[in-house]
Amino acid sequence: MALLRVSLRALLVSASMGVLAGGASAATTVTISATAQGTVDEYGRNNAAFGSALGNMLCGRLNTFFIRNFAVFTLGPEARPQGRRIIAATFAPRISFNAVQLVVSPGKYVLRDVQPAFVPALAADSTPFSGRLDIYNDFVNGVIYAERVVTLADNPASIPATLDVTLTPAFVQAANALLDSGGGSIALGGSMVIPTTPGVQSLFAFSSYDPPLGGRAQLILTFAPSCPSDLNADNVVDDLDFQIFVVQYDAVLCAAPEMPAGCSADLNTDGVVDDLDFQIFVVAYDAVLCP
Repeated sequence: MALLRVSLRALLVSASMGVLAGGASAATTVTISATAQGTVDEYGRNNAAFGSALGNMLCGRLNTFFIRNFAVFTLGPEARPQGRRIIAATFAPRISFNAVQLVVSPGKYVLRDVQPAFVPALAADSTPFSGRLDIYNDFVNGVIYAERVVTLADNPASIPATLDVTLTPAFVQAANALLDSGGGSIALGGSMVIPTTPGVQSLFAFSSYDPPLGGRAQLILTFAPSCPSDLNADNVVDDLDFQIFVVQYDAVLCAAPEMPAGCSADLNTDGVVDDLDFQIFVVAYDAVLCP
């Protein structure tokens, strides 16, 4: 390690053009469809237990009947472009015409985290369960991941459509932590904050896995290299990143067939991995820890 650092420092000092301030690579957007989505009613039943269509995400009050919804997303290592971390996230449920039915407008849709212990039951949405008030109550007890006021104006003119909900930094942090640990499933539990006036007060009223009626909810993740030289996104710039850099440096052209997808070592985004990128990389390598 020490000899390698000395060698890199020497190469930096000898660079005739000096160290360049590299621009960060452009942000990358990744869209993930829900692994599972559905509802849990006030009796602790999921869709399969009370005969609702799988994928139906009805939420709120239907007359005197209260329902909450959920979406489960699987984040595997392949979901994260090499060397990047999530900086923003949007929940985009697919909704159908007249999806928002409010007696008193507006209402507020709230998304919270779901305890990991409940995720397997929710992900197996075709397996019925009932009496799970622990899951139903958890949807209003966790850390808030998003809040969005909804009105009748949110009903789409054509279907299917999305109702974008911007997720908080708390969700971004949780998703990055999940990816850092090797990936897995993360769930959002939704509820409606609604007036006490009796009557229909519901959201996503006709959504389901059936594309004409909505389809699968989407999680839109924006990745950016907050520490561009951290090519394996482990918050340090070390020999593991150097090994990744060398492979791409040898391929040179981002468009080359042998270049790994994403060309993450093109730190100045000029389409090649060359000495200019090395000059940027070595500064971060010398500092070791990401800012």
